[in-house]
Amino acid sequence: MACPTVHFSSDWSALSAYSNERLPCLTVGSDPLYEIYTSGTAGARKSVTVSYRNFGNLLSWYREEFELQATDRFLLITPLSFDLTQKNIFAPLLEGCRLYINQGEYDADKIADLMSDKGITRLNCTPSMIYPV
Repeated sequence: MACPTVHFSSDWSALSAYSNERLPCLTVGSDPLYEIYTSGTAGARKSVTVSYRNFGNLLSWYREEFELQATDRFLLITPLSFDLTQKNIFAPLLEGCRLYINQGEYDADKIADLMSDKGITRLNCTPSMIYPV
């Protein structure tokens, strides 16, 4: 299934039809943004609430630590439900990077081909995800 692509430079006329009025902020930093659950490997499942402030701090750290640039091309190969996937989606978009999402069947060779074809400059995953490519 193909996903629609938005190109901010070439689709600007359609995008500019939307209001650019700033929406009021209805949250504070300590408000919960999302909840994550552990796998229960220690014997009991538990949840952790991530606040807006904490998520914002994570994104700020990630963007600065890895010196993200608008010219970077990210490949997302982790499941959308994985807790740290969120930073791999939002941090690149905040920097204006291209974000490619591979949510199909896992195949290291296909991922390597995709990285080459798209000129991927950033990939955040465990080394075993791309071994032995």
